[in-house]
This record gives sequence, structure tokens and C-alpha cells, in this order.
Amino acid sequence: MPVVEYQGKEYSCREDENILVALLRQGVELKHSCRAGVCNACVMQATDAEGERLKTGALSSDQVSQGCFLPCKTRVKQRIVMQEAPQEQPDSYGLVVSKRNLNDEVVELTLDPAYSPEYLPGQFVNLIHPDGSRRPYSLASSPTSSLSMTFHIRRHDQGKVSRWVADELQPGDTLQLSHPEGRCHLSDTMKRVVMLGFGVGLAPLYGMAQQVADGGSNVEQLLLVHLGRGEQGLYRDQELATLAQANDVLEYQGLNNRDELFGEQGLFASRLDALATETDVHWFLCGNPEAVQAAGERLQAQGADKQRIYFDPFENAQDATASNSMAVTAGAQESNQALEEKPYPATQPELWQWLEQDHRLGSIISDFYERIFNDDIMLPYFHNTTQQRSREKVYSFYKRLFSGEPCFFGDRPRNAHHWMVITHDIYDHRLTLLESTLIDHKVPEHLRTVWLEYEEYYRSDIVKDEPRGRQIGDITLPATGFGRETLSCGAICDSCGAIIEEGENVLYHLRTGQLYCRTCEGKQQTG
Repeated sequence: MPVVEYQGKEYSCREDENILVALLRQGVELKHSCRAGVCNACVMQATDAEGERLKTGALSSDQVSQGCFLPCKTRVKQRIVMQEAPQEQPDSYGLVVSKRNLNDEVVELTLDPAYSPEYLPGQFVNLIHPDGSRRPYSLASSPTSSLSMTFHIRRHDQGKVSRWVADELQPGDTLQLSHPEGRCHLSDTMKRVVMLGFGVGLAPLYGMAQQVADGGSNVEQLLLVHLGRGEQGLYRDQELATLAQANDVLEYQGLNNRDELFGEQGLFASRLDALATETDVHWFLCGNPEAVQAAGERLQAQGADKQRIYFDPFENAQDATASNSMAVTAGAQESNQALEEKPYPATQPELWQWLEQDHRLGSIISDFYERIFNDDIMLPYFHNTTQQRSREKVYSFYKRLFSGEPCFFGDRPRNAHHWMVITHDIYDHRLTLLESTLIDHKVPEHLRTVWLEYEEYYRSDIVKDEPRGRQIGDITLPATGFGRETLSCGAICDSCGAIIEEGENVLYHLRTGQLYCRTCEGKQQTG
């Protein structure tokens, strides 16, 4: 019988169950969330797995080289010994090598990190203020040409980190920074690439252009377009023009105003619309969120494959404040809501008036959840519910959100998603599905923006690295673990389907509520 050794004990596995299911069935708590290899919450490290086929999903190459794998996807054939996976690298430090103004708003910051900078151009790093505030900035350099890390940072009057970098940091200072992460980078399969940078959105594209020019990618044709705010906004114009002249693979165009890109005689009309119809072109859109959205919509309208468009909208401090500064209203009948939940944001009568016509909200939600339940990334988060139930709950929530009518009495996002490990990438993927649904249903652009601001308002309630307990009043329930309960009525075992009689004392999972009969809960020792 297949066996898993974990924390000095051995547990048998059925041939039809993965390691996660087997250990949960036997009362062993492993951190988990989606159960389908999406969230990576259950990652473990195999110390002895000779002959076993470990499933690694989207784990990094470094994790795979350390023997890390996903128990939720791995079935044991004979025997495996596993332990907790090594913790991800902690924050590190960098030395400020140089700092200079690229124009009146943008500062170029160059750091020498305390670790080997094994990053991919286009990724980002969190720069950390002395008070602990963190702000992600895209790398504007490539390890193919320099061991230093370079950033283009636009100073914002209300941006604590950007003001600190622009006004206070000096060469010779040290600062705390995270390790590189992010998926906005070139891959080996990309041959033809178009990059559109808006404002300081040039930063990650500049690093990738350098990578291409150095021969560090498989790209055979790269068009880089930078739309600046006036002539001064094209802060790397001459360097890029020189780089393009010296490299046949790279073409560069700097544009001074929006019409040169989006106008009737602009670059979209003259060239990019036609490129959008070609199936082998990959697109990178970075910078100002409104411009990124407009460009993305135009590309998709021309037939560009959504899977080949990579978005990296830069939200400055003012943008973030605007997205989360909706006035708050809350009815007295909802005062028993959990203390940790955010108050409802202000209603949007225009949005609700539009959605109310011809049952538009219902049609949009129905279409959206059809896409959700057919999406490999999102579906695992709905394994304990039906599409109809999801539609009904979300319809009531959105109606309450947009209209203010007290029609929703379920858990708000924080409690409803308390057990789910959801990353920013997964949340962004959901927003991409939602936005494409809104576009297909012809929701006006300004109303789509309003809707998506609501989604950003709840992002911090939903995105997290660890499960958390539900908040009921001032009591926080356990987020994980098992308990025992004597049943007041009969039930069904969630593992084998056997009938559990009334009065039987059973094991149940505190977070999911799954019940296990005496046979399934038994820890079968071997050896």
C-alpha cells in the first residue's frame, strides 16, 4: 500500500487519492486552499521519493530543484518522505550606487543588491521605507548587461516611498528590498513582440529591450513604443534610438502625445491594428492604467489573443487613494456584520440604473460564472458550491453594493473568502475575466471603471498568503485544524460516502466542515 512519512509518522494512501486528501482524511492538517494546484498553499518538500512522480505545477525552478512539490496533485505509488518546504527568501538589502533625475518627475535609482541579482527583466521589486511601507517598482535593467538593479521612479507628492527615494536617499545609503517577482517578462516561446509603455511604464520594457539587444532572449522582432507626456516625458528617447540603430531586431518609436498613438492617423490605425490580427505577436502594455486599458481594449477589438497580452498597469499613490476613497454608507440593519469587515462603499446610482434595465446584471453574472466554472485557474475555488448558488449570492451582493438596497445578508468578501489562499495574480486573472465579460455585454467604459473600483476596494480583504478564521462579532474562529462532534442527525462521510448514524462522534474539519467516518479518520500506521 502507498505510504507517506511525515513528521515521523507513516500514513497509508489509497490508490485513488492524492497526498493532501489522504492526510486530511487521517486527521493531519496540511496548509491548503484550492486543492487543484493553483494557489501553491500546500507545497511540501520531498526528502525521499525515489521512483515517485512528483507534481510541481507552476512552482519555480528553484523550488523544484529543492524537491518541492504539490501534495494536492501528487499520488503516491510506493513510498515518499516529506517535510515542510523551505521558506521563501526573506527581504534583503541594497546599496544605492547612483541616483539621477531623468526629467522633472522621474528619478533613476541604481542599487547593488546584497544577493546575486538572478531576475528576469520586467519583474518588480518592493522597495521598503524605513517605517515598513512597501512599494513595488519594475526593474529597468537586465542582468545580461549589469550586475546592478535600476529603477525609474516617478515622484508623487502623496507617495511616501517615491518621495523618500527622490528627496532623501543618497548614494552610499542602504535600503531594504524584496526579491524579484512577477510574470511580466519575456519567455522562450516569444518571437515577435510589441511593447507599449505609457509614461514611467517604460521601465520594465527598457530592461526587456536591453535583454533582447544583448541576445538574452529568443525574440526575433521587437517593436518598442513609448508614449511620454510631452517631449520631456520621453526620458530615454536618445538611448533607445541609439540601441535600435545598433540592433536589427529592435525598433523604437517615441511619441509625444496621445493622438500619435490612438488618433485617426496614429500608430494604431497605421500599423498596430493590423499587427493585432496576427496570431504570433505577443503584447506588453505597461504604465498609466487608463492608457493600458484603452490599448488593451483596442487590441482585443481588433482580434488580438487575450492570452498573448501582458498587462502591467502602474497605480500611483493618488490612483490608489482614489480607488479606495469612496464615501461609506451602512444601514442599521447590517450592524451585526463582522467587526473586521469593511463598511460598504458609496452606492453608484448611475451604474445600478444601467444594470437594472432588461435584467442586465443577472445576464452579466450568469455569463461571468459560466466563464469562471470553465476556467482552470478559478474553478478549484468553487469545488464545494454550484454555479447557480454562486450566481444567486453574488447577484444579491452586487445589488446591495450598487443600489444600497438591504437585500444581502450573507458573508461579505473578507469572511466569504477567509479560507482561500488567493494571490494578486489570481485576483488579477479573475478581474480579467470580469472585465472581458463587461466589455462583451457592452457596459459603458466609465461604468466599467466604476465597477472595477469596487473590485479594488475589496482586494485587500480577499488576497492573502495564509487562510484566516471567520470573524463573528469579536470572536475569530480557527482557520485550520480538526474538531470532534456528536451528530444530532445522520450524515454522509465526505471521504467514502458511507452513512454516519445519529449520535456517532465524528472528526470534522474546522474550516471546510467536511465529516469523516470512523473508518476514514483512522491513522493507519505501517512499518
